Amino acid sequence: AERLQAANTRQQEQLRDLQAHTDAQQAEIDQLTRNLTEASAQGAENANTIDDQRRTVDTLKGEVTQMSDQLSAMMQELREAREAAGPKPETKQAQPVYMSS
Repeated sequence: AERLQAANTRQQEQLRDLQAHTDAQQAEIDQLTRNLTEASAQGAENANTIDDQRRTVDTLKGEVTQMSDQLSAMMQELREAREAAGPKPETKQAQPVYMSS
């Protein structure tokens, strides 16, 4: 009976150790799950930020294209105005002015 009692006690100790180990593993799993949830939320936030930045870049590209088109049109108008004005008249070279002291 004593040996049976001793064996039973050892098994109970082993069971407590196993339960403690299981509890520690569960706590680690819970922490990893929280970390994963936080990382997932951060990833979603980063993806939204990237999408916002892409939209901003697309908007800016559109504005630059529009300004470039306007500049090209203005340059063309300037060329046409120059052609319509004909050749430039000869301009006299400005003579240097000397100050008398």
